[in-house]
Amino acid sequence: MMTAPAGVIFDAMWHHSEFVAGRHRLDTDLMRALKGRLVAKTGAEGLQCFAIREPQPMGVAIKIADGHSRAVPPVALKLLLYLGGVARTRSAATASLCGAGDPQSPQYPRRAH
Repeated sequence: MMTAPAGVIFDAMWHHSEFVAGRHRLDTDLMRALKGRLVAKTGAEGLQCFAIREPQPMGVAIKIADGHSRAVPPVALKLLLYLGGVARTRSAATASLCGAGDPQSPQYPRRAH
């Protein structure tokens, strides 16, 4: 269960997800696709964080050891599937949304470090 201030921040992040990361970004697309079940925020050097509201509230941080962000989408989706944050019925749509499994996906172009 979230405290009132945490719930307000959570709702603001997912309702205005484009302000969290911008358009066509993993954070934004996941928050929109999962409609309030999680919020996401990318950090520097291969860091991805999630606050999951359903099915069980928890916080998750993923750190890619080499610091490159290319591995974040497939790792994040696999972890969300494992934790139940992404319903199996939506997994194919969410995976294609994120370009998971396709390192050349134009959806999330590589950024220079």
